[in-house]
Amino acid sequence: QMLDSIHEFYLGTGKKIGIKAAGGIADADTALKYYMLVKEVLGEEWLSPELFRIGASRLAENVFREL
Repeated sequence: QMLDSIHEFYLGTGKKIGIKAAGGIADADTALKYYMLVKEVLGEEWLSPELFRIGASRLAENVFREL
């Protein structure tokens, strides 16, 4: 729903606002789901560090371990 609201705001104003996904994102699969949702709802232009961030320190630790 938040992504839909951001999209509607952009359509109404022409202003791009970003999103920071946080809380409960501890594995690469969950992070990838957020990535795909942002891409599908908002488009590839939102997949930049200025507009899309994932705030999850556990994610970095877990991805490092997986590598």
